[in-house]
Amino acid sequence: MTLVGTPVSNMLTTTPSSCCISTDNYPELPNYIICEDEPDYEDDDLTWPEIEALIVENEVSVTLDTQFVERLDINHIASNQPSEDQHCFHLEHPNSLLFGVFDGHGGPECGQLVRDLLPHKILERVDVLNATPFETEASRIEAVTSSFQDCFLDLDKAISEKALAEVVSNPTEEPGKDFLAAISGSCALLAYVDIPNGDLYIANTGDSRAVMGVCDEHGWHAKPMSNDHTALNLDEQTRMHQEHPNEADTLFSLDRVLGLLAPTRAFGDCDLKWGCETQSNIPSQYFPDIRASLEHYHSPPYIHSSPEVQHCHLTPSDRFLVLATDGLYDELNNDQIVQLVASHLHQHPCEEDSRWCFTDANASTHLIRNAFGGSNQRSLTYKLAPRPPYSRGTRDDITVMVIFFNGASTI
Repeated sequence: MTLVGTPVSNMLTTTPSSCCISTDNYPELPNYIICEDEPDYEDDDLTWPEIEALIVENEVSVTLDTQFVERLDINHIASNQPSEDQHCFHLEHPNSLLFGVFDGHGGPECGQLVRDLLPHKILERVDVLNATPFETEASRIEAVTSSFQDCFLDLDKAISEKALAEVVSNPTEEPGKDFLAAISGSCALLAYVDIPNGDLYIANTGDSRAVMGVCDEHGWHAKPMSNDHTALNLDEQTRMHQEHPNEADTLFSLDRVLGLLAPTRAFGDCDLKWGCETQSNIPSQYFPDIRASLEHYHSPPYIHSSPEVQHCHLTPSDRFLVLATDGLYDELNNDQIVQLVASHLHQHPCEEDSRWCFTDANASTHLIRNAFGGSNQRSLTYKLAPRPPYSRGTRDDITVMVIFFNGASTI
């Protein structure tokens, strides 16, 4: 494995006819025209050279010598200070590759804890499964899927229990890291590559998203590999209404659970999980900023951490996988993301007058730059110039990972 801290060259210099990029197949990027009444910011906004430095500051490319993955591009730009986004990648295991992005909210504590603990729990479980003989492929896939679900639920339970133990042991103290991890929250999106079997598993809790770039006889297309767990997901709405049948009028407000939380699944956020009696016994000083109103709090838990797990067997048509927090999907849809990465692979912008910008060797940086304005310097300045906390008015934390599968550089 080679860790590269400077930009690397694009992987292709030609465009094969079987996978050509056509603007007929993808929607155009939005027109980045900023309204005339855009807000004024303080004089300490970032200058244009500082914006350019910010865009590339955290980019990393890793070249891999594995059976299925040949390169990993990562980048992250914070809006919160400290950032609530986290990410990880574990590449040292001979039989497993694990990648993750974690979108925290309400503080950085939960996201940091999940980033540090969840991947190791997953890898410990799959190590055991790799040494276990299975009668059928289906039973093996089911076992891996169940192990992901168990690890997510076990960790979330531990987060809750440690927080309550902290309250019992220090009832008159200010909240410590265990309690802060429980009342903040985090989405989690993991991609696990089972190298011996050529399988990809995506486990998702929350509203981060995984999208596969597929190139087959029909050209490039986006293959969703996760579902967003929000009130805008009709399946999530149905599930939650079934779990809380007598709360139709109060369950969702402003597309948020009880008007408070956008994701319908997450780690932490225990003020939407603990029972009323438990919450009433927690001293007020343990909620330093806000405490959820119990006015419409009738049948907790309102959210949980159980992931949806999707599985596929990797094929030569699977060229790359994008894992990203919702800061990216606030700006670009799945098709636009795949078009941007595919065009980047081929060094082939779709149109000369396109607003897409092709200046970054790192594919994640390429996506972030185009999400915030591409070649439109005015839009990039509007989105990226404000410093925290004013930056929260124009953008979210954004973390992007692009995982290139073997064959991406030889099509």
